[in-house]
Amino acid sequence: MYCTQCGAALAADVAFCPQCGRRVARSPLSVAADTTTATAPGPLATLPARWFAQLVDGFIVLASAFVFAIVVAMLEGADGSEGWIGGVVFVLWIVCAWLYFALFVAFGGGATPGKRLFRMRVVRAQGGAVSFARATGRFVARGIPFGVFTAFFNERRQCLHDMVADTVVIDTRDHGESAR
Repeated sequence: MYCTQCGAALAADVAFCPQCGRRVARSPLSVAADTTTATAPGPLATLPARWFAQLVDGFIVLASAFVFAIVVAMLEGADGSEGWIGGVVFVLWIVCAWLYFALFVAFGGGATPGKRLFRMRVVRAQGGAVSFARATGRFVARGIPFGVFTAFFNERRQCLHDMVADTVVIDTRDHGESAR
């Protein structure tokens, strides 16, 4: 189990978080959840840090869309075609976004440039690297409307796409004794 305030790993028998001092609430649900969270691979990344990392990654992907838009404008003006090139470029942009997120998560140590900047990474819920297939499923599940709000309602701060892919986002900063 992890502290809901700072994300530090907690032993099953503590009443207060050793990192931030917050009282550990024990409800029947959190005790039952201990069996699944006890094996989590490290302190969980905070939601604000995840959103700032997403902003960085979104900017990078948006910049690629801008480049595609320039290419489309030049191609459409050159041969007089009407719109079909824009559709092709849009599909290519989606493919690039998919490859950006899936390749970095699967082969980039679990971290996109945004996550690396904020010192986090995506791992399997019980630890270990995320496969390309699982990273692809995670990317596809990001398209589910309002899926990010599930992070507010679960102890592991998992968005719906994390739940679908059985992943968590961990904080990789040095936390002293609580770091793994």
